[in-house]
Amino acid sequence: MDKSKVAIVSIDNNIQNSVKNAIETIGGIKKYIPKRKLLIKINGVHFTDYSYTDPRVLDAVLKIFIENGLQASDIYVIESCTSGLYTRMVFKISGLAEVCKENKVNIIYMDEGEKEKIKLGKEKYEVEISKFVYDEIINQENRKDNIYIEIPKFKTHWCTKVTLGIKLQLGFLRDVSKAFKHHHYHEERLVDIFEAIRPDLCIIDGINGIAIGPCPPQNPDIINDYVYDYNLILASDDIVAIDAVGAMLLGLENLEVPTTKIAHERGLGVGDIEKIDIITTPDMEIDSLIQKVPWELKKAFPDNVDILYGKELACYEGCVGLTLVYLELLTLENPDLKENASFTLLFGKGFEKEDLKELKEPICLVGSCCVEELGDYIKSNYDQVHEVNLCGNLGQYTNILFTVTGIDPLSQVPTDKFTLPELLLGYTIAKSNNLEASLPDLPTVPQILDLISSSISSIPDEVLKDPEFQETIKKLMDDSDTKIRSNSTKIAIEMANLYNHNWIELVNKALSDESKKVLKTTLKKLSKSGKKNTDLIKKLRTSIETIISKNEDKKIKKLGMKILGLIE
Repeated sequence: MDKSKVAIVSIDNNIQNSVKNAIETIGGIKKYIPKRKLLIKINGVHFTDYSYTDPRVLDAVLKIFIENGLQASDIYVIESCTSGLYTRMVFKISGLAEVCKENKVNIIYMDEGEKEKIKLGKEKYEVEISKFVYDEIINQENRKDNIYIEIPKFKTHWCTKVTLGIKLQLGFLRDVSKAFKHHHYHEERLVDIFEAIRPDLCIIDGINGIAIGPCPPQNPDIINDYVYDYNLILASDDIVAIDAVGAMLLGLENLEVPTTKIAHERGLGVGDIEKIDIITTPDMEIDSLIQKVPWELKKAFPDNVDILYGKELACYEGCVGLTLVYLELLTLENPDLKENASFTLLFGKGFEKEDLKELKEPICLVGSCCVEELGDYIKSNYDQVHEVNLCGNLGQYTNILFTVTGIDPLSQVPTDKFTLPELLLGYTIAKSNNLEASLPDLPTVPQILDLISSSISSIPDEVLKDPEFQETIKKLMDDSDTKIRSNSTKIAIEMANLYNHNWIELVNKALSDESKKVLKTTLKKLSKSGKKNTDLIKKLRTSIETIISKNEDKKIKKLGMKILGLIE
């Protein structure tokens, strides 16, 4: 029986050639050209530097397939980011969205849209995934004519030791399902997902190796301590084998990574390095490529934060690790926290009452085990108490840290790449498309729409001209909430002033709204903007005359006549 092959190609000056060479080494591109659709899952876990698949590698992969005859319209780049963010913002900030746009391929944000349930593992437990993925990968009738490839980033990981081909499948789950079983069963669960959704090809972006993933701290003074130069592309159709080789290059022992070992034992691929054919281009000594890249947290926490664990169920894979990894990131990115932050974190259950005396406030009860045992007692004995009664929910754990540290979550967004109006606009579009994400507290949709309408001039032209923006406003103008309809109308009027013909129809729609509130808002906005742009009023004249003649509300009639007076 032939050994599983893993290609390791040193990147020359041309990433596309290196990717092409890696694919050719394991059998060539032709076997990966689908009859129907090509699905490409990248690592878009976060927007911070070195967290995501390098856009240049994605660009190279897309161009290789398109040059080999695949239509761009048949290619779908798919991803769902970590809890606490939404995927659109990750794609925008990282440059991944721009690469997809330039190559004219589709993007599927898997934290949006319709969803389906599937069953995993021996227990047949239910999780939710994107309906698109269900239709194209789980549905075997379609799956046989589709190809699914993945492009993970080359990283170690605070929990699973590496995050490569197997773990990348976690991104297929919707937000609530990502948290489900994110505890002592986490590694088994990752293999359960992998077993259900198995890639045909894995191409690892090994330009850099990243320590203590998923995200290195965005601190220019220390970020180089987390980034290791490799300058490699890895490829294999045996995802267990490529994970094993990747782990070796990152300095881990044979079968040390739990997910690799579990998948190997289940017969899902070859995880034993001794049984893998590793082919290097050019010919290189494997030992010369190995670097010892750390995976464990540095425990760089604030000096005045007390962390207490119960005797039971303080799962490092769950509430403990998910909270501490983000606390470490916040501390390294905001050095003032080292001395100034002061609070208590409680995890697990099985506490003695003696352990709970004179705790440092505020106090955070993290995870359902802790809240169920201590919630009432702590709240009856202390004033400043915060709790997250959820298991494995990273988004809520980060929220509690933002609260007790006083850090504004929006301050963590690079506004030079993604302005606040753009961020909120993207969120509104995602929200209108059934976004499911555990996010920090954001303004309400009506508040966001009001902000967007007052800051249109600060939003890039390419964003405003995106058809999806207009479709979202059109959808929101049918919302049952009159505040949402009113504030959507304000945007439509601003856009009609800028881009006229594309938006006149929506303003006319608002002028026929049955709600007096929406109608008054529309007329007041037109009265104000009409002083600067009478051409818009002229184009709306018929609709306004209809309101004056048919509406019985005197204030509405008066507003309508005032507007027409601008063009008389």
